[in-house]
Amino acid sequence: MDIDCEASAVTGVAVVAQHLASHRSEVTATWCRLEGRRTGGSGGGGMGVHPAEILRRAVGGAQLLAGVQLASRVLTFALNVALARTMSDPSALGVAAVQLYLLDTLVLTLAREGVRRTGLRVAEEGTKGHLGASRDLLNLAWWAVGAGLVLTVPFCLYFGWSVDPVALGGVDEREYRHAVGVMGVAIVLELLSEPLFVAAQAQLEYRARSLIEGLAVFFRCVVQFLGVMAFNLNLIAFAYGYVAYAGCLLACYVVFFLRRGVDLIELMPSDGFRIADRNLVTLASDLSFQQVWKLLLQEGEKMVMMTFRMAATDQAIYSLVFNLGSLVVRFVFLPVEESAYATYGKLNDIAQRQGSSGKTEISLLSLVAVMTRVMSLIGMVFVTFGPSYSHLLLHLLYGNKWSNEFEAAPTLGVYCMFVGVVAVNGITEAFVHAVGDQADVRMFNGWLFLFSAVHLGTSVALFDLGAIGLILANCISMSLRIVVSVRFISTWQDPSNHARLGSFMSLFPRIGTLVAFFVVRQVVIASEAHLYRQFASWFAAAAHVAVGGACLLGLALTSVVLLERDLVQQVSALRRVLASAPKTA
Repeated sequence: MDIDCEASAVTGVAVVAQHLASHRSEVTATWCRLEGRRTGGSGGGGMGVHPAEILRRAVGGAQLLAGVQLASRVLTFALNVALARTMSDPSALGVAAVQLYLLDTLVLTLAREGVRRTGLRVAEEGTKGHLGASRDLLNLAWWAVGAGLVLTVPFCLYFGWSVDPVALGGVDEREYRHAVGVMGVAIVLELLSEPLFVAAQAQLEYRARSLIEGLAVFFRCVVQFLGVMAFNLNLIAFAYGYVAYAGCLLACYVVFFLRRGVDLIELMPSDGFRIADRNLVTLASDLSFQQVWKLLLQEGEKMVMMTFRMAATDQAIYSLVFNLGSLVVRFVFLPVEESAYATYGKLNDIAQRQGSSGKTEISLLSLVAVMTRVMSLIGMVFVTFGPSYSHLLLHLLYGNKWSNEFEAAPTLGVYCMFVGVVAVNGITEAFVHAVGDQADVRMFNGWLFLFSAVHLGTSVALFDLGAIGLILANCISMSLRIVVSVRFISTWQDPSNHARLGSFMSLFPRIGTLVAFFVVRQVVIASEAHLYRQFASWFAAAAHVAVGGACLLGLALTSVVLLERDLVQQVSALRRVLASAPKTA
């Protein structure tokens, strides 16, 4: 999945901001020297940024990037809903979401992602006086452009001529190859903007980056929507959308630097593309190599879908269900995981500094137990109610075609089970990464590598089940990750009191709660079969919703009053501790 990737940019901004705050005096001296070096000692104008502005932009950059991610996701989701309701044949949606997306992601990630991550490292080193990094990094970015141009041709040829016409569904083979050619143009345009992106990132221009990327997403959505709705371009419209996105990025970055009074010649390669700092090349090479493994983790399912020629309709169902279901993961679970990660790490640092002599009002083990139980209960809500209300949700959003004619409803129902697994996995893995030492994290990464192989293997084994099989493969690999994380939590020793969790059962709801959820599950299944009957009428749908609402309310009251009373008391105690904590400036 790509959720972690989306948060990485925001996390990177936070890291730089924290680093800058801890080296304020060095930031001042270095940026003054950098500005004087660029302007020939004049000390002003151009791209110079005052140190206070650097701190302000770095801190605010995380919020801006998060806002852009939210806006782009909402806009893309709205576009997908409109297109899915309008297009008679979903084949173009599936091919665009898998083949075209995979082509774009493979080339760009392999060519530039290592350089982008290297640029973030260089930005941190630059605050310590690494003056040669700026020119070397620009040349390195141009090397990434060259690498991307080299990769674009063979990848486009492979994607264009290795496709099975059966997997294209209603998409014409000539139209598909035309779209692949247009994608090649889009990739080249986006690669040409990379040196400008690196220069902006080195100047910590996160506000400009946020606005430019948001505008590019808007233009992509507009072009795709008009191409399908107004000009009936089908698959080509999605390829033109990528071109609009890439062209907007390039044009906006050019305008941005021109308005800052920068001569674009300064951003061109120099010294014959020579990079003086060989360590920079080594770091970029290592980080680029890591992207191969990450691509397998994040895009392995799409590679399996293309390699084994999944039908275009199944690809469309996969894309629609994941775009819909992952909204909960991105906007509900991801913020909780990030907050938990920060809280776990902070409390662990305090406990290690104070040792057994210190007094902590919040036990780290108690906190992780409470948060895991709460997230388990939230996940169980999706598992219990999701499958019985997937048809209704699809019918309301996408219409009768998607809810009845395709297998989208049962696929979304299975995805709701996957959401339940994700709810537990995120909160437990956050604990491992926050409190584990280097050996623990290295061992956990080894397990992740093994589970990625298991994931690919199960994806292939369950391929005949279509999109449902791929989701089940995700559930299996995610469950294995939970087992490893829970084992770590159960054996971890709190440095403040040397206590251990003991039984892993304290991380999950009580048996009585599980029984209550099981009973409710049977009730909503019966309501779906005998009352709702695949949207028999608006009255039937309303009655089905009423049954679900009554069951959810009864389940909540039963859990609070009887079954999970100790959990409610623990949550109340934590809230009192947090409310009484002194406010720090």
